Amino acid sequence: MAALYLLAVAEKQLDHAARSAEVLQQVVALEPRNTDAHYLLGQNLAKLGRESDAIAHWKNAVELDPGHAEALYNLARHLSKSDPAEAQQYQARFVDLQKQRRITERADTLGNFALAAASARDWNQAVAQLEEAVQVCGSCPSKSDLHKNLGLIYCRSGNLEKGERELRMAESLEPADPDIKKALEVITELKSGKLQR
Repeated sequence: MAALYLLAVAEKQLDHAARSAEVLQQVVALEPRNTDAHYLLGQNLAKLGRESDAIAHWKNAVELDPGHAEALYNLARHLSKSDPAEAQQYQARFVDLQKQRRITERADTLGNFALAAASARDWNQAVAQLEEAVQVCGSCPSKSDLHKNLGLIYCRSGNLEKGERELRMAESLEPADPDIKKALEVITELKSGKLQR
């Protein structure tokens, strides 16, 4: 399947939209959940003037991956004349997605700054930046990593109570994370006196 998809991409790059669309029709028939194939097929069909078919494939892409920004953008743009209300809904989803991505990027940047501060053993700065990152993040995809890093930094700075609280929060979000499990085991051993601080 990957070979067919790559052939379709190559044909598109050679400006052979019809041939690329033909190959992509085979890909989506064999792999109906291939989001990228639906999106690219929509691109080719739009170029060939088959607007309604293109829209159908972009809708498939968005149904399979609600965060497919390019498909959302194209739906908003191409539906603006035929169905302005629906176009506006896709535009709003696109704007919300972009906003969420900016929030995640800002939270990740603050998290990276905090890790750099922790490497320099500036615990206060690291904690402050991670707390801000958690606040900025809200429910962003980085939430569990931010809580985990905040918990680990609290522990490294000697505040096991706050460290454990943050690690438990991270564990509730990411129960299979081995680093979180190990850190919580170490905290338990320290609290029971099995390990020396």
